[in-house]
Amino acid sequence: MTGERNDYSHYTGILSNLIGGLYSAGFTFTAITLLLTFQTQTSLFFQITLFIMNIIVDLSFFLAQWYTTHSTLYAAIPSLTGFSQIANYLTFLVASLTTIVPTLLFFVYGFVYLGIASAIQWIAMLIAAYLFIYRQISKKTIFQKS
Repeated sequence: MTGERNDYSHYTGILSNLIGGLYSAGFTFTAITLLLTFQTQTSLFFQITLFIMNIIVDLSFFLAQWYTTHSTLYAAIPSLTGFSQIANYLTFLVASLTTIVPTLLFFVYGFVYLGIASAIQWIAMLIAAYLFIYRQISKKTIFQKS
């Protein structure tokens, strides 16, 4: 080390801003759950509304993952240990699996076609996450030991 102290404030600012996006995903997820629990209608408009809300949840998680990995290219990040690298991959796994929960709820409440459409959309998001996030991590040294 040259004796200078690294400034990680920009990186922590980026991570703290992501919390707002994840809160909006959480509120949308809660709204989906409440709408399913207190459903009084099964109209097509109701199901389209639920599908759009599911897309918002998936996009919020995807953008949070994408922004976190790509922001590290523009900010000084602390050196990551092997444990930190595993924790990052587990975080992405949990975020990806969290977004399947609304789809499973659609099946539980009897919206089979909505569940199938949401499952196809979830698979498309996983493919996009692999192409734009996970593959980028393995190509570049974003999350490699310094």
